[in-house]
This record gives sequence, structure tokens and C-alpha cells, in this order.
Amino acid sequence: MHALESLVKAIAQTTTLEQLAIDIDIYDAEDKALLSEVIARNRTLRTLSVTWTRNCLVSTIFYSFDHLSGDAATRIEPWLLALPENATLLALTVDLFGFSEEECCAFFLGLALNKALQNVDISHLPACADLREICQIIRDSRLVKAIHIEDHHLSIGSLSMLPECPEATSLTIISFHLNNSEILRVTFEILASCNHLSSLRVCVQYCFLDKIQSAMAAYIMEASTLKELEVRSVRLRRCTRGRRPAA
Repeated sequence: MHALESLVKAIAQTTTLEQLAIDIDIYDAEDKALLSEVIARNRTLRTLSVTWTRNCLVSTIFYSFDHLSGDAATRIEPWLLALPENATLLALTVDLFGFSEEECCAFFLGLALNKALQNVDISHLPACADLREICQIIRDSRLVKAIHIEDHHLSIGSLSMLPECPEATSLTIISFHLNNSEILRVTFEILASCNHLSSLRVCVQYCFLDKIQSAMAAYIMEASTLKELEVRSVRLRRCTRGRRPAA
């Protein structure tokens, strides 16, 4: 039994704990599945948060590792068994990093079988997942008003789907995920049609182009629902304001 398993078993057996927040770098989905034991066995928890806080640079490094190898059934089955049985948990926050699109869809179907949950915040869906399909599953469940997709990392594939996915209320844009400056500029034009977006985090290369800054400014001026905005610049390669990298 390794350290995480011991910790999970101890928490699962407590009879007084009502709130639990775990923020550690569990990027192995099989290890993360161990945490489902808390939901399966603990009957006093009202709020559970399982997250991994990552800065822009770390998110960029791990961007290509969404689909990890291993037995998918081993990763998702513990959650599917635990979720329908818990009648005391009211709020759940989960970072789904490491799960495939299929596993994420199964996870949402499992959530729908839980009768007690009132609020569910989900972050880090697979970058190449079909966001429309995931949102449709949410829409078809009893938790349609309770599930919120937080901190979705925008990819080229999900960009065009975003206006059709009001469940995605919080978005992260990292310039290196979108390949070139023109796509990044168009991104802000598309965001203007997303009236469901309330939180936006933008991580761009230190010397990002003036036309992108202008597009971002135009979006911000028109954003009627945006409540939280974070803009960060990162130095991932050498550049100067006088000599900018090619798109």
C-alpha cells in the first residue's frame, strides 16, 4: 500500500469530516481513481474537491499528455460504482486530467445517477475531446443546472464548438495550444458570441502581437457576462518587441 492509498483509506473511515480539499499533483488517472473510495465509503462529507493547480507553463508542458496509457476500466469503474451510492455529498469539484473523452462521458453518466449532488465543478477535460458531446450528456442529465465546466483549456478542435456549449463557463487560452497568431486572433472574435462565459484566463507568449492584443481588447469591451479575467505572459522562447516570432 503506497502513501496515497493509506491517506485515502484513513479519510474514508472518518466519521466527523464534512469538507475535504485535495490539491496535489495526481496526474495518473489510476491513482486519482483511488479517491473514489472516499465517495464510496465516507458518509459525513458534504464537500469534496480534488484538484491540481497548474500554472501556464506546466499546463503547456502537460498539454500533450491528455490520453495516458493503461486500463481505462480500472480508472473509471471505481467512480461509476461510488457515485450512485453516496447520498450525503452535496458539492464535488474534480480535475479530470488524465481521463480520456470516453471516460469523461462515462463519468458524467455516473454523476447523473447520484441523487444528492447539488453542485459539480469539472476542470481539465481532454484537449481534443468533443466538447459538444460532453455538453449534450450534461444537458440530458438531471444535473444540467448543477454541472459547470471550469477552466476548460481551449484547443483548435473545440474552438468552433464553444458557442454551442453554455456549460463551459470558465475558459483558459494558452497561445501555444492554438498554433499560430491568426487562430488566436480569431479566438477572441468567437468568444464575443459566447454569452455564457464568466471567467477567462489567457496565457500568451511574452511578445504576443499587437493585433492579438487589439482583438482581446475588442472582446473585453463587448463581453457582457465576463466576471473574472486573468492575463499572463510567459517566456517560452527568446523574442523581443522589435523582432517578433513568425506566426
